[in-house]
Amino acid sequence: AWYTKAAEADDNDAIFALGRCYKEGIGTEEDWDKALEWFGKGAEKEESRCLTELGLAYENGNGVEENPQKAVEYMMKAAEQDYGYAQFKMGDYYFFGCGPCLEDNKTAVEWYEKAAANEIPMAMLRMGEYYLYDYDSLNESEKAFAYFKKAAEYEWYSEGLGICYEMGIGVEENETEAFKYYTLAADNGNTTSMYRTGLCYYNGVGVKQNYAEAYRWFTDAAGNGNIAATYYLGKMMMYGEGCTPDPETAVQWLLKAAEKNNDKAQFELGNAYLTGKGVEENDEIAMEWFEKAAENGNEKALKITGRRRK
Repeated sequence: AWYTKAAEADDNDAIFALGRCYKEGIGTEEDWDKALEWFGKGAEKEESRCLTELGLAYENGNGVEENPQKAVEYMMKAAEQDYGYAQFKMGDYYFFGCGPCLEDNKTAVEWYEKAAANEIPMAMLRMGEYYLYDYDSLNESEKAFAYFKKAAEYEWYSEGLGICYEMGIGVEENETEAFKYYTLAADNGNTTSMYRTGLCYYNGVGVKQNYAEAYRWFTDAAGNGNIAATYYLGKMMMYGEGCTPDPETAVQWLLKAAEKNNDKAQFELGNAYLTGKGVEENDEIAMEWFEKAAENGNEKALKITGRRRK
């Protein structure tokens, strides 16, 4: 009610806040038409937050027909006003390709850098990933650590900081710190970190080995589509590591990972068919899976099939 009075008196902060109330159903029913009406009024006054909200609406088709061209137009206006979140979104538009923004890492990085300077932790994570995964073959992975560390100060985490500590990238190797940051990211819903937390428990990296905990984390990560975790979940079920053995269900998990070209899962499936564990014994199908695993460079499968590494 107070936002409405202030918005009708032409206060920019209130116009934005009222739009958000209608967008999110705060103190009123959710109403995209009214939300966009107020964001539109703010956009006419070049209010950067309202421009950003209109960009997001056109990007996601919320209350309007999806329109990447318009999304970029509104977001660009806000970004050019030095609005950090819009700068981050422009980075994403160029990094992933959106509407008129063709994939362009150089331009994406420029926008991410601006957003990071405006204290947007999501942009810091993107920059960390850019260097860690070396998208442009710059061989400067050590630069990743500072970005991940800065994002962590805002309590934003990905698997990146854990990897830096585990592998000694840009910082001295420290498995205990690696485990700490994997779990922080995993608790915040980062799927890759769920897998890596499971891996720490499985191998005893930075924490005491604990198959039951590994099984729990692999289950969470596999449920979110992580293929490596899907393999480990199948393997643990097959041999009863941290859980009751269940070869039939194990085969289903291994098959999911194998069909996504996970060579370890393909090798385990070969073993399952060879020994009749969880499936009917079938040497022919076993060899088919061993061949696929060998094609993907699996050392054990290469020995079985007599293939040479490519």
